[in-house]
Amino acid sequence: MTNVDEALTIVEIQSRFQSEWVLIQDPQTNESLEVQSGKVLYHSKDRDDVYRKAVELHPKNFAMLYTGTIPRDTAIVLCASLSIRTRDSWLATQPSDDPSAGASRLTATIPKPLSSVI
Repeated sequence: MTNVDEALTIVEIQSRFQSEWVLIQDPQTNESLEVQSGKVLYHSKDRDDVYRKAVELHPKNFAMLYTGTIPRDTAIVLCASLSIRTRDSWLATQPSDDPSAGASRLTATIPKPLSSVI
């Protein structure tokens, strides 16, 4: 599916792409982090197609939405990504002028889960 050049509101996205998975670049959100608008990069009835397009395009800031109704007894699992940095990349971010000041180890940053199973 093709992308849309202009930013759309969530109402416009839901209207144009009914019961589809939508990849949105630079989403604008409200205080509850609900998407309010953004530029549609890709959309499809097939969720895996949208995931593959997100991997291909690798947008910096994006959201993925399903515009249809999710059945009541459906379980949704959200998971966080794991970021592992080497000692050298960690040291590069530290203010110290002494390179031996850092620990010789890997560091892992695991964000909190966005939600539990619904």
